[in-house]
Amino acid sequence: MTYVIGPDNVPVLDLATLQARYQAANDAYDKLMGGATVVEVTANGYSVRYQRNDAPKLRAYIDELAAQIRGCSTRGGLGIVF
Repeated sequence: MTYVIGPDNVPVLDLATLQARYQAANDAYDKLMGGATVVEVTANGYSVRYQRNDAPKLRAYIDELAAQIRGCSTRGGLGIVF
């Protein structure tokens, strides 16, 4: 896991780590919506268990990761126009 410096000099995870966490959380959400009673998402050595009534919390986590990914993928070098 690598950190890069984001806005306001706050360290954020690199794009590959964010994408992996997004995929794992999204897979867990799909299982939960598909009928699983409990799913577990592990990140950074910690595991969180979600039950069906926790689906909105898991969805919020997925949305947060998606926003961070969008932030990473829109960063780039500065363009110079003459």
